[in-house]
Amino acid sequence: MPQNENEIKSGDFVTTEEAAGIIGSTPGTMAVWRHQGRGPKFCKFGRSVRYYKPHLLEHAFENCRVSTSQA
Repeated sequence: MPQNENEIKSGDFVTTEEAAGIIGSTPGTMAVWRHQGRGPKFCKFGRSVRYYKPHLLEHAFENCRVSTSQA
């Protein structure tokens, strides 16, 4: 995560559609996850939802498994 606001770039925040493409999901699934409190962290700017790219990667790596028997 950035240590200060100078490390954050405008392209670091993406729309739901862009975020879904990054993690291989759909915008509808992303909306369901937000409602259920699952999925990657997101930010609200007024009525707009944006995802911070490092949070998407964090979510992806948290869900990596080596076996289908892992929880």
